[in-house]
Amino acid sequence: MPNQIPFIQKAVSPKVGLNPLGMQNACITAYTDLLPGLNNVTNRIRYYSMYCWLLDKFFYIYPEAEEEEQIDYIRKSEYLLALISVHNNDVGGVPGVLYAKAIKEEHVGDTWTIDLVKGSDFRKKERDENGRLTYWKQKGGAFRQYYASVLTDMGLITLPYEKKGYVYSCTSSQTWITGKMLSDIISSGVPSDVQKIFIDCIKKGTVSKDELEMLGSDFDMNNIHVSVEKEILTQLLFENDYPTDYENNTEQRKQTLYYFLSFISDRDEEGRLHDYEFTTYMYDLYHANSNEEDVVIGWASYHINEMWQFNSLCLFSSMLDYLNLEVANEWLDIDTLVDIYTQRICDEFAEVLGLSKQTKLSDIAGVTLYVECPLDSDSDAYYMYQILALYFDNKEKFESLSKYSNYLYGDERADFVAIMKKFNDTGDESLERVIYTYMYNEIIYRHYTVAFTKLAQTNIATHKFSIQDHKIRMISTYSPSHTSPRIRNLTMFLSDLDILDNYTITSKGASILKDMSNERV
Repeated sequence: MPNQIPFIQKAVSPKVGLNPLGMQNACITAYTDLLPGLNNVTNRIRYYSMYCWLLDKFFYIYPEAEEEEQIDYIRKSEYLLALISVHNNDVGGVPGVLYAKAIKEEHVGDTWTIDLVKGSDFRKKERDENGRLTYWKQKGGAFRQYYASVLTDMGLITLPYEKKGYVYSCTSSQTWITGKMLSDIISSGVPSDVQKIFIDCIKKGTVSKDELEMLGSDFDMNNIHVSVEKEILTQLLFENDYPTDYENNTEQRKQTLYYFLSFISDRDEEGRLHDYEFTTYMYDLYHANSNEEDVVIGWASYHINEMWQFNSLCLFSSMLDYLNLEVANEWLDIDTLVDIYTQRICDEFAEVLGLSKQTKLSDIAGVTLYVECPLDSDSDAYYMYQILALYFDNKEKFESLSKYSNYLYGDERADFVAIMKKFNDTGDESLERVIYTYMYNEIIYRHYTVAFTKLAQTNIATHKFSIQDHKIRMISTYSPSHTSPRIRNLTMFLSDLDILDNYTITSKGASILKDMSNERV
């Protein structure tokens, strides 16, 4: 007799999931290694010095403070900085500006006061009449969520052991640029009466219209008015990656900056810069000049993995759309689905490229990224072509790419080098078999493995399809996405430091590039 005990556990709700094939991990690991000291949300470099000043002043005000007091202080400070940016009509890259803008628009007239506590208290549970809670969801504010780790890596702040809880403080008296040094630069560059107004606003928990006016210029996070502050932040950006780690004395960020400035200097186009322009530049440099520098191999590796993951996601998305539109959300045999895609791709390869599906992988020629592909760029055949072209174009580079892969991932390799090895081992198999195996293993079952691993670790269900009795049924669709390798943030930093202006190199930037070029001779 079947077990009649009811299932009473709470159902797991499916979530969107940002990395359904797990392939983006290789990209993220690469750009984290190549551009340490910043991330995709640290948009304004002046926060690096401003947080140091805030922490320095904090210990003068609260010498025996504990963790929650510091969190309150930082959250009120971040909210105030956001209000200042809104008041200056310059909100780019400043945490909390959407909330700050909405609150400030409610305050009109010649005199008014904004409650900083109401807009920043992490203990607040009830939303206002417009559904708003506070300027920032995460308890520790933007500082603890995004900035603290990179400021620690760069040797600017630390967690003192003698304090109760996680209370951050500035570093001082070291051979590198310290937090205390940056704090002192703000203290000497900003008039003392203006500093006092800022601190007094934090203490009393309010800011008036007149006080925002007086704070507007010196606490503008988008403009660094003190030249000394700008120069020290420039030096900081070009320092070793991890000043406090004497055994990890790398210069990946500095070498990336050299190549990035070289790229900007050589760039023909004007206007907005897209991430792929720089990574393509590095990929081409890796191939054209046989450049074996770690940073060149690293960015080429990022570019390869980014193309791999995006084209694989396009195949994944296409398969989900097929299950949704053609199968009407019914169960379909997995082998049938994979065979449909394999034959569709093989037919286009044969018709457009003249490639027979029986051709051995090792006998294929002419599949390359350096010749315009005649396939429809929105077709499954095009996505598969891009993946195969990555393999053929980098086949002779396998050894150097493998060395970099081992450095980043060790034995837990989960990047395109692992796919290249599989292709190397299956060179005698037909194109048809290679495509079938890729769709089966790297699209369908890779997603299932990744989703179950995430479910086990986080109790978050990100499955896009169900599998039962070797049949598959769609749960939800997915739109492919690129990773963001911090190039946009780097560009904003360099613009804030007058090294770039509207995506072109300035005289200051050209001078820095010349000095770096001379160092490399």
